[in-house]
Formats: sequence, structure tokens, C-alpha cells
Amino acid sequence: MSGKSNDELIASFSSDLSAFAFQANCAQKNFLDLYPLVATNDYNVNSSLVNRIEYDAMDLSVSEVKFLTWCCTSKDGPAAKVKRKNSGEEAVEDSKDECSLVNVFPHGKIVIFSPNGQNIVNIIQNKKELLGIYTTGSSIWILDEEKTVKHFTSTSPKPLKTFHLTDGKNEEIKNFQVLQFAQKTWLAVALEDAVYIIDPTKRRPTTVAKLEVFGCTSCRPLDEEHVIIADVEKVSVVNLKQNEVIQSWNIEAKRVAVIDQMVAVLDVEGTLSIFKTGSSKPVSRIQVENCEIIDFKETSTGNIILAWLNVNEPRFEIVTPKQISSTESIIITLPKAEVTQVSTQDLRPAQDSEDSVSGPTAPAKVTKSEQGKLNQQLIDALTGNVQNSTLIDIICIEKWSETNIKELIRTELSHDACNTLYNAIAEFLAKDVWHTNPRLHWWLNWLLILRSTHIEALNSHNKTTKRLKSSLKSCSEAFPVLLSIQGALEMLKAQAKLRHDLAQMTLKEQDPIATETMQENEVLYVNGEGDDFA
Repeated sequence: MSGKSNDELIASFSSDLSAFAFQANCAQKNFLDLYPLVATNDYNVNSSLVNRIEYDAMDLSVSEVKFLTWCCTSKDGPAAKVKRKNSGEEAVEDSKDECSLVNVFPHGKIVIFSPNGQNIVNIIQNKKELLGIYTTGSSIWILDEEKTVKHFTSTSPKPLKTFHLTDGKNEEIKNFQVLQFAQKTWLAVALEDAVYIIDPTKRRPTTVAKLEVFGCTSCRPLDEEHVIIADVEKVSVVNLKQNEVIQSWNIEAKRVAVIDQMVAVLDVEGTLSIFKTGSSKPVSRIQVENCEIIDFKETSTGNIILAWLNVNEPRFEIVTPKQISSTESIIITLPKAEVTQVSTQDLRPAQDSEDSVSGPTAPAKVTKSEQGKLNQQLIDALTGNVQNSTLIDIICIEKWSETNIKELIRTELSHDACNTLYNAIAEFLAKDVWHTNPRLHWWLNWLLILRSTHIEALNSHNKTTKRLKSSLKSCSEAFPVLLSIQGALEMLKAQAKLRHDLAQMTLKEQDPIATETMQENEVLYVNGEGDDFA
């Protein structure tokens, strides 16, 4: 299961690596591209073969997609055979399968597309809003707001099994996943401060374990006795029977997977780290130069395929187990012809940049003692009930760097302090969404990344967040209009220059002497554009 990120980016490999779903801007474009992937072609994509899901044609909106995942659908027909075992447990018998994209929309609507995305092969309509969805093969597991778990096949709108949660039914559920072990299938239901592991295969589903973990964002099986749990600050190996953390790595995970008994973690900065149990340091760290990795997956041959964003197009790269085991730091570089050129404005000396539009300035070098005083100033303000305007003034001081902001939020600010700070920033930006100080955006970004579970838990933020979202939406709607106006002005400017040049050429050809006289007088009248005094 994957939800859309804050920047409205969709990026997801299919479970069989036959396709990659991608859309860089769901707010502005109502379609999704499916990039076909072929192992024999080293996963190089021919743009002419890309399939496009046109949501308009199906009366759908890609911006409304709550969750996106993949499932298996049968090639041979719309229906899969269902066998019922003597124990009462249902099992699905599939024919040869293909991967299909699954979209979850508001009001409990689940849409399953054909493998090429051109048709809808199944629609599951749940009565209640969905809190989570997870797929394994052709099985689809959902959890709705009434804390009801349902098990479907990808080809049927009717559930195979339905039951209600008992543990955690009166609490807010943060995450829902299926744990597919070698010999069993369990469910993981994450609350604010615990994770329940449930065996759904019995006639009456039972809780196998309760893991005391705060802020769980992902849970994956490592082996029959251990799971990998990611929270807002770290990734841990947990023993199921003993409810004990065996090992932890301090890394802020965006996505976690288990590959060949190693733990692969894609962090919030777009770097992929590979860890081995028993070692505190990563076996290897994989980066793309000047880009962020947006998704990854293990191939059938044990390699890892990476996807990253080059301008507005996804690119792919294979990393082998040999490279991972032998290289501590792998940096993928683009060919020179494909590297995005750096703006010449960024390369100008400081004294030449006065006439250009000012951008974010790098913070002055700050000593440890100065940074400590700045940190304490903010903490004192947060605990002293000062006005929001005072908080905004403090966090916009030029001495703040993004690294210091991130570290302070992660290690020093309490839950209450983070909530107070978020409320101040959200209220300020809701009133002035075009505010240009980058430090304000850094604070909001890292608060949402590192402390989202604490912020979401307070209902008092709902109105503020809605106002901020409304302001950001109007901003995003106005931005393309402003760009089009800028383009029109640039075009008019170019037309004026062209007419000016053509008029000069014509005058030179007709009467060189008159032209020289006119140039001496330094006056030129351009027909249709008014007077231009050189």
C-alpha cells in the first residue's frame, strides 16, 4: 500500500516489475503513465510504449486517489476459482496472472484497472471510508472506519471473509499491513503507541502479539520470528515472541523492504541504505547525484532496481548484490548530455546578482555556542506562551540552516512544542502563502515529516490545516496563470525587439545616410510599439 506524498507525486513499481506507475503532478494533470519494464532490455523504457490511464474518460480524478497499490489479475478470464478448505479457510486458485493497478478513492471506492490501464476490470464498493488497503498476489485486504477487515480477490466485488477488530477498535489506527511470512499470513494494525499482530486465518481471528512501539509507519516480516518496524525516528528489528527490540538504526524511513535477509531503507532525503542485522552501520548507501530516489524494488535475479526523477521523467538503474557487498557508497551519475544545466544565475558572483531576483541566501556560518543560544531562544519562546508573530520572527532568523532545523525537531523539541510551532507556521502561511523566506518552509516540511503522528493526533489542528490546504490550493491554481502571463509578456518583449531590429535593417537598406543621421540623434520610432528612446 502506498499513499500519495505531500508533493502529489505517484511513483510505484508493480509487484512483478512489469510496469512503473508515475505522475509528477496529480493536482494539475488528470492522468497516470504506466512505463513498461522489460528485464531483457535492462529496464530501459521506450517512451512510445508508455500506456496512459486517462482518468477523465472514466469520470475519475487522480488527485482524489487516497492509496495506490498493485494486485494480480487473471489473464484467462475475469473470474478466479475459489476453493474452500475443510478448516473453513478460503484459498484462491489463480491461473496465469498479470499485475494490475489498484486505486482507492473516497467513500470506499476501489478501482482495479487492466494491466495496460485502458479498462476497469473490477470495482469494489465498500459502504464505509477506507483506512488502509494491502495486497498480496490476487488477495486484497481492507480496513474501514468501522474497524472492519475484509478479504477480497481482485476479480470479485464480494468479500471472501469479514471480521471486526477487537484490539484497538476504539483507538485511531495509523497503519494497516499484511505480513506475508513463508508459512503464514498475519495482519499488522498500528496505533499511536502500539502495533497489534493478528492471525486472520482462524475462524475467530486472534491477536498474536502486541508490540509496544510509538509512531509506527511501516511493518515488514524479516523471518518467522522477527519483524522490521519503522517509526518517525528509526528502523528496528523486533522479536515477536519476546516483544523485544533486537536492534535499531537511527534513520528516518520513507519506505522499508526486506531483500535477501537485509533491510533496505529509503530515507526522507532520497538515499537508499542497506542494513544487515548485527551491524550498526549500513552495508552500502546508494545515491543518485543531484537527484532523489523515489522508489525501489528487488528483481527476480536478486538485483535492486531504482527509480529517480530526472526533471519530470523517471529514470531507472540496476544495482547488483556484488556492488552492494563490495561498495560502501554507490553514487549514480547521469551522462553529461542528460544532466540538468544549472541556472547561470546560480553561477554569478555575489556582486553581479543585485539586478536579479533574490533567491534563498545561504546561512552565515554559525558556531556551536551561537547555535545553542538560538535553539534555547526558540525553546524558551515555545514554553513561554509568546505570540505567534514572535515565533515566526525567531524561526526566520538567517542563522538557521535546514540541517540544524531538522536536528532540533528530531532530538530536542517536545510533542507540545512541535504542535505549538506547527500551529504558528500553518496560521501564518494560510494568511501569506506567498511568503518567500525558505526557512519557514523548511520548518513546516520537517515538522510534517518527523512529527506528523503527533500533529495528526490533535483535533485542534484540523481547522488550521484546512485553511492552509485551502490557501495552498488557491496558490497552486494561481501559479500556472502567473506563468502564462509571464510567458505572454516575454513574447511581447521578444516581438518588440524583433520589430525594432527589422526596422533598423529596413532603414539601413533604404537610406544608409539617413540611418546614420538618425543614430546620431539617438531617436527611433518603431511603428506599432510607441516610442523607444535608446
